[in-house]
Amino acid sequence: MTIKSLLLCTTLATCGLATAGLAQATNELIVTIADDERTLTVSEEIEWNGVERQPYVWIDASAVDDETNEVLNVALTFGAADWKASEPEMTVWIVRGGEVLKQLAAYEEEARGGLSVTIDSHALDGTSLSLTGTFEGTLGIPGPKSQGRPVDLSQGVPVTGSFNVTLDASE
Repeated sequence: MTIKSLLLCTTLATCGLATAGLAQATNELIVTIADDERTLTVSEEIEWNGVERQPYVWIDASAVDDETNEVLNVALTFGAADWKASEPEMTVWIVRGGEVLKQLAAYEEEARGGLSVTIDSHALDGTSLSLTGTFEGTLGIPGPKSQGRPVDLSQGVPVTGSFNVTLDASE
């Protein structure tokens, strides 16, 4: 690197005009549920809305188990004001032949799974938002919405994972 390049990079970084590089989005969600790791394909329907510093993010992903023909569907949503995740929600469905075999959920509150999301990097290009990050919590059996969405964690299972996605703004 030449002195001229070094001075330019230092000036850009100091003025806040340069951003950290964001890895090429793979549009993947990697999830580990009770020690079973899966790489899920992110739906083309993923999106975000809001304004640049206060987006709300929807990530939907799925994978098919070739042995059982079960489909694992995961929906992860969260607010991202000032690029800090808040109010995360995760719902997991295991489906075979169109029938839901199991549904699990986790929310931010400790009594409902203690789900946390960390945004590692972000980049906004026009209406496309690229994000990478991680999540962790405990999945349990969701109760009825009419009861405030309680989660039975008596047989809860740990969930961890990461995402690397590019989302389009909703219209």
